[in-house]
Amino acid sequence: MNILIKSTYPQTDGWGRAAMAYMECFYKTPHNVKSTPIVLSRQVSNSLPSWIKNVEPGFKPDVYFQQCLPDYFEPFNGKNIGFAFTETRNLQYTGWVEKFNDMDEVWVATQQEKTNLIKSGVNKKILVIPMPMELKVGNHIPYFKENIGDRYAFYFVGEYVERKNIEALISAYWREFSREEKVVLLIKTNYGGVETEQLSKIIQQNLDVMRSRMRLYGYAHHYPEILFIPEYLTDEEMRDLHATCDCFVNASRGESTCRPLIDAALHNNTILCTEGIGCLDNDLDIVPIKSYETPCSAFQPPMRNIYTGWETWMEVDQLDLQNKMRAAFKEQKKSNNKDKVTKYSYESVTRKIHNNL
Repeated sequence: MNILIKSTYPQTDGWGRAAMAYMECFYKTPHNVKSTPIVLSRQVSNSLPSWIKNVEPGFKPDVYFQQCLPDYFEPFNGKNIGFAFTETRNLQYTGWVEKFNDMDEVWVATQQEKTNLIKSGVNKKILVIPMPMELKVGNHIPYFKENIGDRYAFYFVGEYVERKNIEALISAYWREFSREEKVVLLIKTNYGGVETEQLSKIIQQNLDVMRSRMRLYGYAHHYPEILFIPEYLTDEEMRDLHATCDCFVNASRGESTCRPLIDAALHNNTILCTEGIGCLDNDLDIVPIKSYETPCSAFQPPMRNIYTGWETWMEVDQLDLQNKMRAAFKEQKKSNNKDKVTKYSYESVTRKIHNNL
């Protein structure tokens, strides 16, 4: 079978990384696979793996797999499969539903995304194909342990954007814990196109605003400590971070697969996650945080036609988040997820892709 893949695999951002992972699984099948890029970001790699085979003139695909924004789906005379990540509900006002319905089949990464698309009006066959990941465990290293010490470490890994709802996590942490308790919150974050030094200033300004609004203590140094890491970390360093911390907290308003959450599961860390978003995998041992559906409101949407007030996402109940964080701190026990994340392995996803082609 001839398969043509159009995706964002040259990009070095999250979209590109996911596209490369899925594409590698296609190349591991016995089919004749060719690739053509679509670039939707300025973050592009200067070198690509040698196993990628570019499409050549005269190549006639039986399957056209397109992993990109639905705006760029283009049907042809073979079997069309459209794949996109979605993070909100009520997508019928985005223009994407029509694009999904132009496909013969739709693939998504999580069950919640499938549910959201069906409720939004997508009427084509929808398959859930988990995001493939390299499942490697890290080690405790002095770099992180020196800063954390013997404290119980809550942590989050993700972009410094509204959807990730980092402010709600900080608010719950500050309200629930005191400076005297052996606890710390570590946030590894970044923001595309913003240098580390500038991002650090933005974060500090936002923390100052939060403290002035909340007025929990008279002085900044009385608040429970938060450690921010805006610097780039390698994959190995990220694994070591997971190995050093204790409880991964995702208060995001909307999410597809959350790669750091799966890494946390691989390390058997306790996981707290917003109820009703894609990355809350029911096959894993995850503590759900109560949430409620609310209209999207974003000052910095990634694109003009999404995250409008017509769509909805999930807002965490901060009081429940506090209670769940307190319970995790009190119990300080590991989860039992390491053997459950194998469905995200390259081998497992490759089999699923091959069986569904």
